[in-house]
Amino acid sequence: MATAELVRRNPFEITDGPDFLKREVTRKLVVILALGFLAYYIHGLQHKDDYELGIVALGMIFFVLVIKNSSYGLVGIIFSIGLSPDSVGMNNVRFEDYLLMPLVLVWWLKKVGKKESFSESEIFSSIRFYMFIVLIATIKGYLANTIWGVALAASFYVKYLEYFLMMYLAFDMVRKREDFIIVLITSILACAIVAFIAYDGRAKILEQSANSYVRASGPEGETPNVLGGYYLCHIMMAFALMFAVKNYAYRLCILGFLLAVMVPLLYTYSRTTFASMIIGLVITSLFIDIRFIVVLLVLFIFQQILIPSVENFSQVDEHFVDRYSSILSIFGEDSDRPSSWKARVIGWYVFYSRTWDNDPFLGMGVGSVHMGIDSSYVKKFAESGLIGLCAFMMILIRLARMGMEVARAQFDPLLRSVAIGYMGCLSSIAVHALGVCSFSTIRSAEPFWIFTGLMMSVHFLYHRELELKDEEAEDRDNLRFSKWSTSD
Repeated sequence: MATAELVRRNPFEITDGPDFLKREVTRKLVVILALGFLAYYIHGLQHKDDYELGIVALGMIFFVLVIKNSSYGLVGIIFSIGLSPDSVGMNNVRFEDYLLMPLVLVWWLKKVGKKESFSESEIFSSIRFYMFIVLIATIKGYLANTIWGVALAASFYVKYLEYFLMMYLAFDMVRKREDFIIVLITSILACAIVAFIAYDGRAKILEQSANSYVRASGPEGETPNVLGGYYLCHIMMAFALMFAVKNYAYRLCILGFLLAVMVPLLYTYSRTTFASMIIGLVITSLFIDIRFIVVLLVLFIFQQILIPSVENFSQVDEHFVDRYSSILSIFGEDSDRPSSWKARVIGWYVFYSRTWDNDPFLGMGVGSVHMGIDSSYVKKFAESGLIGLCAFMMILIRLARMGMEVARAQFDPLLRSVAIGYMGCLSSIAVHALGVCSFSTIRSAEPFWIFTGLMMSVHFLYHRELELKDEEAEDRDNLRFSKWSTSD
């Protein structure tokens, strides 16, 4: 039998009958919905005696599910990203930090037990080079006494490694069509819960305050600007997914999600987030169909119907106009520019000058600057200099090329929508990173890298399909994308 036929038989095909996909997704969705509502309930117990008991119970359920099927681990990580406070037990240690290592151990043991190969991607060499530069810059910064402490530098470096590890898990574990569906629905559900928490929290503050200018913030310890980056990732993926599903009931559900999430997003009053959202949605629409930009107008016109208090419309509009109409003023006269923008620019210049005087090529090391620098690009430059910044930009450029390759191809509509949504996600977060440390702060960086892993998996499957179409390949041993199998 031809090698191509043998390859076709296994790793990713549904072989359990025509209703296998429906049963598989339905079974997992029931578990995910139960986990989501349980996580939301336990989140409401914060600062109460039952909170720790609830966390332990949820953790035990998580570990049982992971042992049964490691793909549930990714579900737990996604919920943790959205709902975890900034610190749990230790400073800057969150729920997903506790969940990640056991998940990696179970995943690795299953891979080794099944003697499966570890998947490769063209982006890994760029990531390894970037992390090497960051390590060298940090060691140099320690020797030059430019970092604030070894423990702080190590925590930042480990967190960067965690981001890429989450990306790899999503890339390696999500290979079947139903798994993409599960991860996307989980992300949308988690984001919807976070949006509800933000909107409800703002409403409670308004009840106790006469001031109507209250910025919506999410779970404990999160800032509106960072939360805006979290919303951006999910809005772009959902917007692209809306055009991939054929069932109009599903489209209406996704449209309802977009409308609902845009309300707390706008209530962040984050000009950086608003501008990034517009750019991301336009980029996404260009890959789908330029006529669908009309949908954007509908979203902005009708989003206010979700605001329950009609008498507050004038106040809401006034704040929106005052806040968001000043975005373009950054290109105008200095006296007209927002004070927050001018403060950012002054801060950037201070860090730029300090880094340039110290070492413009390798920077001052991880742990030499804090998140208050308010720009991922300035932070990358300060941490690892021009070499590190260029290495990181090369990662983003290569990811954009991978996503664009699939987004422009004739491929499975659902999987292609992941690549299209990722292009919107990447473009919006890249703009968001101009005024926020989007690639470093946890709640915006982690979903971005998980969605990056999904896009890489789609890119993997796309090239695998191209290889399988090549019936006349002379050397099947050199197949790059067809030799890895999927985890449980």
